[in-house]
Amino acid sequence: MDAGTGTGTGTGTGTGTGTGTGTGTGTGTGTGTGDVRAVEFTSSRQGDSPLLPELLAQIPADRPMETVTADGAYDTRRCHGAIIERGADAVIPIRRNTRVWKADCPAAIARSGILRAAQHLGRALWRKWARYHV
Repeated sequence: MDAGTGTGTGTGTGTGTGTGTGTGTGTGTGTGTGDVRAVEFTSSRQGDSPLLPELLAQIPADRPMETVTADGAYDTRRCHGAIIERGADAVIPIRRNTRVWKADCPAAIARSGILRAAQHLGRALWRKWARYHV
């Protein structure tokens, strides 16, 4: 995440080799520089999305973030909540078969905005509008 300029993105990627072995990684990289800002390693049995709060915690709080970008596996209340706690906006595509979350927390309200935009624009145009694939 490129916190030096006040903007940034984080990406999560999971890789696994075989069953029961391998590693999963989550990385945060700077938008302008590509510098690695945070990294976590997991076994192939563990999903990557639970790591997002820990990844964000590795970035000093005095390094602001505008956005956090991740794939649809990170479309969870915990991930959206962690992003909001850091004062950033989530750029996470909504899963195709998703439902509206009950608006009982800031994460659900923010995600509803993403869902409405994706439904209005269509998934492909939303990705361009949100700068998901830049």
